Amino acid sequence: RTKISISVIATALVSIFLVLGAILFYSAKDIKRDSEGIVIKLMEEEALKVENALNEVKINVNNAENLILSTVNIERIRASQGELDNYENEIKPIFDGIMQLTPDKNLWIIGNTNDTKNIMALSVRMSEGKVVREEKYNVIGSAAEKDEWWQEPMKNGTNWSAPYQWDPWGPGTILISYGKKVVKDGVTIGVVGSEFYFSNLRDSLSKIKIFKNGYLVLM
Repeated sequence: RTKISISVIATALVSIFLVLGAILFYSAKDIKRDSEGIVIKLMEEEALKVENALNEVKINVNNAENLILSTVNIERIRASQGELDNYENEIKPIFDGIMQLTPDKNLWIIGNTNDTKNIMALSVRMSEGKVVREEKYNVIGSAAEKDEWWQEPMKNGTNWSAPYQWDPWGPGTILISYGKKVVKDGVTIGVVGSEFYFSNLRDSLSKIKIFKNGYLVLM
C-alpha cells in the first residue's frame, strides 16, 4: 500500500510538472507574440509620422514652386540685380507663410544664374521664434554647385538627399534635403526646397521606451 501511495504521489508530481511546463511554454510564446505585436505597432506608428512629415515637406515645396511660377517675370529678374531683389522682397511674406507650414520651419529657392543672369537666393527658417533670412550667394561656380541637393534636382527634377551634418544650424544637426527644379517657359530658374531634421527624428525615437529596458534606434 505504501509503495502504491508513493507511486501515485510521484505520478501526480510528474503530471503537475508537465502541466506547469506546458503552461510556462505557452505563456512564453504568448508573451513573445504580444511583445512583438507591441513593437511592430510602435514602429508602424512612428513610420506613419515620418511619412506624413516627408509628405508635408513635398507639399509645401510644391506650394513654393507654384508661388514662383505664378509670379515671376523672367525678363524682369534678368533686367538687373535690383529688380530681382525687389521681386524676392515682394514674394517673401507669402514665402515665409509657406515656410511656417513645413514640418521643420525652413524653405529656400536658390537661383540658376546660368539662366536668370542675376542672383536669386531666398532662404528662410525659424530660429528662436524669429524668421531668419540666410545670406544671399551664387551657387553657380561655388563648391555647393557639386553638392547632391543641387546636382540631383537639376538632373532628375526632384531629389531627397542622403542625411548630412550641417553645424551652422546647430552643432551635430543632421538634415535631409528635398529639392525640386523650377522651370518656366524653358528657363531653369533654380531649385526650391526644404530640409527635414533627421537628427530630431533620431532623438525622438531614442526617447521611446519599450517595456523596461528596450528602446528604438534609427540606424
